[in-house]
Amino acid sequence: MLGQIVSVRRVCLKNVERYKTYNYLVPEFTIAGLNPHFVDYNEAWKLQRSIHSEVAARVRPDTVILLEHSSVFTAGKRTEDSERPTDGTPVVDVDRGGKITWHGPGQLVGYPI
Repeated sequence: MLGQIVSVRRVCLKNVERYKTYNYLVPEFTIAGLNPHFVDYNEAWKLQRSIHSEVAARVRPDTVILLEHSSVFTAGKRTEDSERPTDGTPVVDVDRGGKITWHGPGQLVGYPI
């Protein structure tokens, strides 16, 4: 198994003397950039794809990327033209459903892979 195994003991509430041991695969946490080192959305997307191929190939454990983006909007498939910002903030069209979402400084984003 990849990653680090952690044994967690939990008390069974019905019988205090009985314990169950659960083994969890602990993911690797990667901090890609926090204030003031914001991460461009497209750069974060490249990093996600790179880490995903390593995880899928089993050469890297499950990973959670933590970061703050530079100010950006992502526009899902249902975003209307009238909902797009007009103040010059970048907009990245993405393949998810939904409407427009802002990402930026002060918002901690976690990408589990």
